Amino acid sequence: MGCTPLHWAVIRGSLEVCTLLVHAGTKQELTLRDRGGFTPLQLAADKGQRHLSNILSNATKVSFGDKYCSGRLGKVGYAPILFSYLVILMILFLKSIVFASDFSRITAAVGLWSWAAISLALASQVVFYRVSRNTPGYIKTNTEGLDPKELLMGIDLSSSTFTGSWSQLCPTCKIVRPVRSKHCPICKQCVEQFDHHCPWISNCVGKRNKWDFLVFLCMGIATTLLGAAVGFHRLWTEPIILSSSESWTHFMVTKHPGAVLFMFMDIFLLTGALILTVAQAVMIARNLTTNEAANQSRYTYLRGPDGRFRNPYNQGWQKNCAYFLVNGYNNDEEAAWPTLQQTVE
Repeated sequence: MGCTPLHWAVIRGSLEVCTLLVHAGTKQELTLRDRGGFTPLQLAADKGQRHLSNILSNATKVSFGDKYCSGRLGKVGYAPILFSYLVILMILFLKSIVFASDFSRITAAVGLWSWAAISLALASQVVFYRVSRNTPGYIKTNTEGLDPKELLMGIDLSSSTFTGSWSQLCPTCKIVRPVRSKHCPICKQCVEQFDHHCPWISNCVGKRNKWDFLVFLCMGIATTLLGAAVGFHRLWTEPIILSSSESWTHFMVTKHPGAVLFMFMDIFLLTGALILTVAQAVMIARNLTTNEAANQSRYTYLRGPDGRFRNPYNQGWQKNCAYFLVNGYNNDEEAAWPTLQQTVE
């Protein structure tokens, strides 16, 4: 019938086999057609198998995304662009806001806040370097010896790492990775408590650098807020004489273009940092990674007996946030026990 093993897994409705083949197989197998002209995804949709359709659909999107990232974006990412953006902002702030010759003399209070903003910006660059260079929690690989098929036969089912989910298998690193880990196709390594690969820091965000990433975002918000406040104060308190046909906005754009450009770039960066910080704060409060939130249907440990979404690691936002603030990450095993015990009872 021209069916691949992945076609037969869909025909049989086997979720575990389908998950295993998606993780251990090649990307080309996702688009192969049987004699009827159906891909595995089309076959799953035709049979009304929603969970299989979600797994295959996400795998297809990831494969095209990985190809784009590996070819055009790559490991370097957008970090050089962000670094240049921050340097330009500091230069504009000093030249067009603090030491601008076309503005009135700066007061001592405003000067103090200005240097506070510059100090925060420099400290943010240090944290930026740290979060870009530090390991996110790479898991040691075992690339010598066994091939993926031999690895499958040699898995120790009594191991505390293996929970029975074939999605834990990484055929690239040849390891059985812990739950909540994922192989990053850009970094080409498995990351513990994988959250997402951030192109703006050219690094993954995981268990070992999520705290640094959140600190970097918070420092970015504080820096841009201070810069925007100083810039707005300078523009608003500047004495001007307008003609009857001229607006305040038009006057500022024509007379102080550098200051207006700084305000636009600063508020743009502030908006992006706020969105990312809120998203990370929500995930931390739920003890959920961004990867898990985006791919809920792919992970069996995030589904209850009724098939609906269930987060076994959630102990409530207060405990989740407190543990993260103290340790920089959430303890999966301790957080999972109360919910699992309630399920058993």
